[in-house]
Amino acid sequence: MDRFFVPGDQLSAAKEIDAVGYTMAKILEDIEGGHIESAIQKHELVGRSLRELNRMRNAKKQRDKTEFILSQIKAHQESNISLIIRRLKDEQQG
Repeated sequence: MDRFFVPGDQLSAAKEIDAVGYTMAKILEDIEGGHIESAIQKHELVGRSLRELNRMRNAKKQRDKTEFILSQIKAHQESNISLIIRRLKDEQQG
């Protein structure tokens, strides 16, 4: 689950996933019992949980993207610093 959600969201995500599973089972019970209105209300709760899971997943994607960009910037800066150091050494020797 850690590949889908940031560490701070993992407990909330697990609770949402459990809630979806439980509520889906209750929806089936309602349908089998002919309680369609109740099933519809529960279905809306499932939708809310899924939207929350999607929000948390998108937060992880954004964090991963930001970390990748920062790592690229850092690598570029380190490369530039190495190039400057080499040029300075060459100037001192030449």
